Amino acid sequence: MRFLTALVLSGSCTTLAPAQEFWHSENVQLLRGEAYELGSEERTIVTLGHAGRWSTGDVFVFSDFTFADDGSIAAYGEITPRLSLGHLFDLDFGAGLIRDVYLTVN
Repeated sequence: MRFLTALVLSGSCTTLAPAQEFWHSENVQLLRGEAYELGSEERTIVTLGHAGRWSTGDVFVFSDFTFADDGSIAAYGEITPRLSLGHLFDLDFGAGLIRDVYLTVN
């Protein structure tokens, strides 16, 4: 029988410019689990995240830090930036189904 006990704490901070063209949000999460089948049986995971928008695109970034009960530490992260082709090349897609096209790299 698998048993997982988790506590998630999160907080965020968001800032909006008057025109809402620029914004950002930060997030911190804490997860505690036990009875994992692979690796250490108990572990704590801290996730740091950031999302933001500016005039030519947006970005999402997160990092996970895993602290196992055997003393090992592991880190994993991703970053996903996107560029708005509509803003970069002054293109107007109108109010139809497609409002913008983004170039992204993962």
